[in-house]
Amino acid sequence: MKWPRRVLMGLALLGAFGLVAIGGLLTSLSFERSSEIELPALTGQFAVGRAIYDWRDDTNVDPVAPNPGTKREVLAWIWYPAGAGPSATTDDYLPAATRAAAGPAPFPFRFVYRDASKVRPHSMRNADMPTRRLFPVVIMRGGAAAEVSGYATLAEDLASHGYVVVGIDAPYRTGIVVFPDRRVIRRTDENDLELYSDADRPR
Repeated sequence: MKWPRRVLMGLALLGAFGLVAIGGLLTSLSFERSSEIELPALTGQFAVGRAIYDWRDDTNVDPVAPNPGTKREVLAWIWYPAGAGPSATTDDYLPAATRAAAGPAPFPFRFVYRDASKVRPHSMRNADMPTRRLFPVVIMRGGAAAEVSGYATLAEDLASHGYVVVGIDAPYRTGIVVFPDRRVIRRTDENDLELYSDADRPR
């Protein structure tokens, strides 16, 4: 009757090896997640500046806001061709308030998502725009409910080629919008198409 004992010992060894392998994988993922990374290099001739604004329209009501009478408002991310002035410093990939509002990624994605505070963009804060130049404007909107910050690589590279890129995050439609005054507005269920069947989705 030695074979049952050998089978059990074999299973125990396999379990131990499995735990070691999983532990090593989680350690590797944790190191990768917490290490710094820079966005892809710019391919254009211009340095890039970035500004974030709260744009309000007091003459129109937001039709999808949960509270009647709410005025239209969007968060505008603007990437633009810039000169590296003496006061210009590299900006955060995401403002601290936005990172805090987003919170940690849901399990198990928190082990593979990059820590946004470790991502280094090329956009500069307080950078001056070249004078006596006219630049074409590109309007950018995230797909589905995605925030435009997720398109930063594309926006930066377009700006380095001489475009002003205006990205729009819309309250109640975009997954999460964090305004400069730290107000946090999340997408409402009424505007989450994933909660509707094909037959129930608004036309």
